[in-house]
Amino acid sequence: MPVRYNRGLWVKTIQSMKRVDEIKQKRQKRMWLKRMAATREKQQQQIEKQLQKDLKLVSDETVKQKLLLNMEQEEVKRKEKEQKQKKRSVLMETDS
Repeated sequence: MPVRYNRGLWVKTIQSMKRVDEIKQKRQKRMWLKRMAATREKQQQQIEKQLQKDLKLVSDETVKQKLLLNMEQEEVKRKEKEQKQKKRSVLMETDS
């Protein structure tokens, strides 16, 4: 059986639809910002790698120092990771 015209119900329905739309837009914006943050981080890493590769073209000394420091830190991390892998492989060989 169809519902009779009820102005109060109609107004509440329209208000609810507007509220749902607001929530949807806010959620979409949050998701977009989250995706862009990840993209921005990747772009920053790519730029740093390119600068490290062409370090001789950088004229600002402070930027050069930061890049060199980052390169040293990455090298230390890489060496630590290699050492951990070697230890794991040695442990695996002794267990076999």
